[in-house]
Amino acid sequence: MNYYVGRMLEHTVYRAMSGETILAYLRNNRLKQRAVVLRYHELAEDTEEAEAWTIVKKSDFLRQMEYVSSHFTVLSLREAFDTIHGPQDNREIDKPIVVVTFDDGYERNRTLLLPLIQSLNIPATIFIATKSVQEERLYWDARVINALQGSRPIRIDLEDLSLGVYTIKSANGPDKWMEIDTLISRLKDLDVIQRKIAVERIMEQTGGGGHAGMKAFTPLSLPGLLQLAACPLISLEAHSHCHNILTQIANPEIRDSVRTSKQLLEAWTKKPVTFFAYPNGNYDQRVMNIVKELGFEGSVITKARPWGREEEPFAIPRVGIGRYDSFETFKLKVSSGGIRSLLTAGRN
Repeated sequence: MNYYVGRMLEHTVYRAMSGETILAYLRNNRLKQRAVVLRYHELAEDTEEAEAWTIVKKSDFLRQMEYVSSHFTVLSLREAFDTIHGPQDNREIDKPIVVVTFDDGYERNRTLLLPLIQSLNIPATIFIATKSVQEERLYWDARVINALQGSRPIRIDLEDLSLGVYTIKSANGPDKWMEIDTLISRLKDLDVIQRKIAVERIMEQTGGGGHAGMKAFTPLSLPGLLQLAACPLISLEAHSHCHNILTQIANPEIRDSVRTSKQLLEAWTKKPVTFFAYPNGNYDQRVMNIVKELGFEGSVITKARPWGREEEPFAIPRVGIGRYDSFETFKLKVSSGGIRSLLTAGRN
């Protein structure tokens, strides 16, 4: 099927299923005694050009939070964890639960997210990749996304690294993001050394460019992190120090990165750090075991489905929310606990 036709059909189905009667039915039947953990990365002003699924417009986020505040009980990750995995008699709650989380740690978490959290009076958890804060330097994927912004065509030649040629040429919009994401996904498949070489080659070919007015993906500073930590509605949890895909590195490196992120955050904030987010959502049994050994109580992944008591506490599912999700799509995602999990329900 043609991609564009397929996407149009998909949006038509989502619109048809986004009526409040259907959504209420889904919440009552799929989310009873369960939670939906939402996964964001960063916010941006509505007027800012930023072609990245991971950057949600401020007004869209506000509308989404107003919706969940009306139809769900919004809890912190700690509160939801204790409700779901605690004693049975603590689990009765009138509405399904929503937990709001952000990954990585960017300056916009302070300047845009923090005021919204305070005005809406809802809790949020931010998983912090500590090396970026410590060095005030972006990790490789954010650097590449920034470098590929702007309206000009960009050609990336990685033939000498056996990675092919990539052309970022579409007009701004989700199709351009698909081109950028194709390259990012290919880079994620490389080992750490190969990826570093490829990223530096991209920086050379783009001049580290990007849109001159783009402010997204600015790393969070330590003073900014402390300002977030001072807000009782915000919890800061660990997202590794290196932000590498942990399944691609050796056990000593995993252990050092996970331990360092926990120790730094606890030293900076003077608060316990008890939850972990696997970078890129990648984990296996050895990674999970190391996270357990280092004193965490639970960790989150990127698989989208409702979170119930039957879930492994070190593989808590989350529903990703992105820039190109319509409001209808968002409502269906949050009310079903993940569209894909809804469409595949009963197949196993």
